[in-house]
Parts: sequence; structure tokens; C-alpha cells
Amino acid sequence: MAVFQVKCYGPGIDKSAPLYSKAPQEFTVDTSEAGDAPLDVKVTPPTGPAREPDEIKQVGDGVYQVKYTPEDEGELRICNR
Repeated sequence: MAVFQVKCYGPGIDKSAPLYSKAPQEFTVDTSEAGDAPLDVKVTPPTGPAREPDEIKQVGDGVYQVKYTPEDEGELRICNR
């Protein structure tokens, strides 16, 4: 059985560096080993509903740059469905 992976990395999801609310953030999603499927990313703030990122731009074969702006302080959850 093959295992397919989606990798996410970058400053916008790095737990070791603090993020500031209302400051634009970005991270990379690498789906090159995950097969064919549309990329669906949601950003869930500490309070309130999940929302779409500000921008998702394909920068390579199966590699995307995701940009979002946090509206509140606190831990965010980033989901790929």
C-alpha cells in the first residue's frame, strides 16, 4: 500500500516563532507526493468560524504558497481537506 503525503512548512505555521494578529503570514503546502486532488485549505481562528486563506498560489508542480492574515491573537488551526 502506498503512503501519500502532504507537507506544510514555513514561517506562517512555525510554532517556535510568534505570530502577530493582523500581520500577513504565509506558508508552503507541498502536495507533489499526494496524487491528484484539489487543494482545499481552511484557517480556523481561536474564536469564530473557519475561513478561506487570503490567497493560494501554485508555485511549482504540486507546490502552493498560502497567504492568510490572522484577525485575533491565539492558536490558529490550518486544515487541508
